Amino acid sequence: MLRIGLNFLKVSVMVMNTDIKIMAHAVCGYPDRLLFQEVLNGFKDGGADILELQIPFSDPTADGPVITDACEGSIKNGFRVRDVFECIAHAHKTGFKEIFVMSYANIVYVYGIEKFVNDMKSAGVTGLIVPDFPIEDDDGFYDTCRRAGIIAMPVAVINMADERINLLKQKTSGNIYLSIRVGITGSQTIIDDKVKHFISKFSDISVYAGFGICCNEQIKQLEGIADAAVVGSYFTKIIKKCVEDGSDIRKTLALEVKKLKGEQN
Repeated sequence: MLRIGLNFLKVSVMVMNTDIKIMAHAVCGYPDRLLFQEVLNGFKDGGADILELQIPFSDPTADGPVITDACEGSIKNGFRVRDVFECIAHAHKTGFKEIFVMSYANIVYVYGIEKFVNDMKSAGVTGLIVPDFPIEDDDGFYDTCRRAGIIAMPVAVINMADERINLLKQKTSGNIYLSIRVGITGSQTIIDDKVKHFISKFSDISVYAGFGICCNEQIKQLEGIADAAVVGSYFTKIIKKCVEDGSDIRKTLALEVKKLKGEQN
């Protein structure tokens, strides 16, 4: 009986190790202020584990046309950087415990690095993602985050040289965002052996894998090698379609999150 108990424990641990979280990405203020709240409600209803809030930017270099259009739409509707705190407050009210804010470096520079980090910490943000900060010269961004007690999550891209990967690991406080496809967001990613080998280089830290995630099959392939799958353009496309055909954004997103998690056909 002891042997059976140990075997059961081993199986249980294996299952826990292959569990992967869903990080849902939303462009702040898109499609508008009121419907944005329905977006967050839909993510939470569907069981999304982590929330990534993107501050709209006029030149989002890492984003494909879907998220670029969403950023432009939000800005046209009057969204300003300071409005991100309203979005963060609603995310907390919705029930999200882990909230990451994604921004481009220009916004952080203009705001002021130390003030930006400290204000985000005061707002209850878990961590920050700024993909275009140079690895070699971040103007103290990562050290400021470390002092403030907020996660600064650097971004690594597939095919990145090992020496640069090591530099990124020195910046991180234990979490890293992996772009598992070359190029911009929006196209579906094939998770082949090359991608899995790339992810394996980060087995000593928490991995958030994104770019082109849009189905449960991909997420299953990431189980055991990544801690979270980041889904952005896929959700943004759905939001746009809901607006166009008058569908219920909250119910539609909740259903899509469940499908990604394999909880509904």
